[in-house]
Amino acid sequence: MEVQIRETCKECGGSGIISNPLYEDLLKLDRKKKKEKGRYLTNEEVEEWFSNQGYDPKKPPPEEYGCDNCGGTGKTTRWISIEEFKKLL
Repeated sequence: MEVQIRETCKECGGSGIISNPLYEDLLKLDRKKKKEKGRYLTNEEVEEWFSNQGYDPKKPPPEEYGCDNCGGTGKTTRWISIEEFKKLL
């Protein structure tokens, strides 16, 4: 016999949202520019960067998107045995 349990999604940590790693790269570049030149990236530099990544700079990809693993709910379900369920109690 098995029971179905709900648990926090391991992919998004329960937020239901995944950060786009592309923006982590952009943030690193922005920090590097600040360190080297004493200023942050300009809008034109950001647009050029997106263009070089293959995106329309006027329509960049979203910074975050719904987690595919949990459907954006932050929870997943799985079936476990009664024996395993007893251990969780």
